[in-house]
Amino acid sequence: MKQLKEKTKTFQQLEMLFEHDIYTFQHSLRVAELLFKMGIQLNMSEECQEELYQLGALHDIGKIRIPQTILNKEEHLTEQERKVLNQHTIYGFEILRHDKYSKEFLDGVIYHHENYDGTGYPYGISSFAEGIPVYAQILRVVDSFDAMTSNRSYKKAFSVEKALAEIESLKGIFYSPEVVDSFISMYWDNPHYLRWSY
Repeated sequence: MKQLKEKTKTFQQLEMLFEHDIYTFQHSLRVAELLFKMGIQLNMSEECQEELYQLGALHDIGKIRIPQTILNKEEHLTEQERKVLNQHTIYGFEILRHDKYSKEFLDGVIYHHENYDGTGYPYGISSFAEGIPVYAQILRVVDSFDAMTSNRSYKKAFSVEKALAEIESLKGIFYSPEVVDSFISMYWDNPHYLRWSY
């Protein structure tokens, strides 16, 4: 019964995301699937694999508090609009922290836009000093890959190969070298993993 209630809560949260922004909803499902596959690639336990899937599904739940005019704006965001958008990781943490999620899960939500070199948001932590949690490091790569390979009104999607080259070029800057190497290895081992029909 407890597991059923928790799954129902997740479905309710995903429904809210679907109603607020269809692109973010679809993006989240793709990220969830790739995170699950990364869990397999990294030889994580089945429990971690399932948690990574759920993290992918809900990592952007904080965007339900971001105005649609910002989420779907066709022009470049203003500095103020960018500041509003960047709050979504904190909002996501606030929405989910009272539910039965692990610390690792919640760290993934709030820190998934932190960069390896400390130039990310919301807190500017780095893997050299404070240390970015593992789930967040994995999500940083997977989230970026899906964003790069998705069409938006303001940009054309990269090919899989171009996105991988871009991620490779930012290894040790934005992304964990270990995670990048594992992600690219996953592609070479299973090229179909990174191609979508939706």
